[in-house]
Amino acid sequence: MSTITLNTYIQELTPDEVTQLHQTLDTATERLGESLTIELVGRWIWISGETKERAEELKELGFRFASNKKAWHWELERDRHLRSRRRLTLDNLREEKGSQKIKKASGKAFKK
Repeated sequence: MSTITLNTYIQELTPDEVTQLHQTLDTATERLGESLTIELVGRWIWISGETKERAEELKELGFRFASNKKAWHWELERDRHLRSRRRLTLDNLREEKGSQKIKKASGKAFKK
C-alpha cells in the first residue's frame, strides 16, 4: 500500500473538505501548541502525547479517543468508512499507512 502525504491527500478533497481540514489542523496547532504530537496517518489526523488534561479541548475539536492506541483521532466524514475492527497500535498504522508530522509554521499548520 502506498503512503499518503498531506499534499497528496489535499488534492483528493473538495474545496469544502480542504477548508474543514485546514480549520481543524490550524485550530489544533494553535490551541494545543507544541506540547502534543499532531500527525497525518493515512487519511486521519492523530494527536498523541500527554493528552489527559486536554481531553475536553480535543472533544470540542471533534477528536475521538482510541484507547488501544492511546491517541485521539479526527477524520473527514468521507473517510469514516475506513475504520477497521483490527486492533492495531498507532505504530502499526504508521508502518502500514505512512505518517507525516504536522508542524506549526507561521501560525498555521500549513498554507492554503
